[in-house]
Amino acid sequence: FLDSDDAWLPEKLERQVGLLEGADKDCGCSYTGAIINTQSGLIKQTLYTPSRHGDALKPYLLGEFTIWTPTFLFRSELLQQTGSFDTALIRLEDVDFFLRMLQQCKLSCVSEPMVELFLDIGKEVAELGDKCDQILLHKHHELIAHQGIFLSRYIYATYQFRIGERYLNEGRISKGLKHIAKAILQNPLLPPKRYAAMLVRLFKAVLKNPDRS
Repeated sequence: FLDSDDAWLPEKLERQVGLLEGADKDCGCSYTGAIINTQSGLIKQTLYTPSRHGDALKPYLLGEFTIWTPTFLFRSELLQQTGSFDTALIRLEDVDFFLRMLQQCKLSCVSEPMVELFLDIGKEVAELGDKCDQILLHKHHELIAHQGIFLSRYIYATYQFRIGERYLNEGRISKGLKHIAKAILQNPLLPPKRYAAMLVRLFKAVLKNPDRS
């Protein structure tokens, strides 16, 4: 996968193909670290250096790590089991694809950045993101329920929290807090750093848009 505004670094395919060729057959896919350029007025560059590998379905469901689509590579024969992207989805086709792929095989990881990404985070997408998250959760509700009551509530809380954060980023304070409250009711035991980041977003939203809902 390679979007027109992103770039693979020269060793990407060599590193990932070599990793899968040397791995057991039950390891069917691979992802890498990334250089992430986010643009919202000014360009900010960060490095994503993941380490998660092996049986990764549950931690991916729990939002413990991210797979950036241009970093992903997989054995072609797995498409017979998973199918390709679901074109009926408005967004999150890649997340849906990864969930199906990780049910079939283990994941390998190249921690070093092998892709450079360019993201524009200045657009208002909270409403659309809310809708798309709900569609994805509904599609995989059986998989989520299979994780047990505590983890399933944790997963739903994570998504509600993320939706709330998007609204806060857009300065829509009351909508953001509504989704944050839903997340806390579903499962309040999200990581403390998640709450800290949310409070920073809330503070910035109040400063910029004190009357906006």
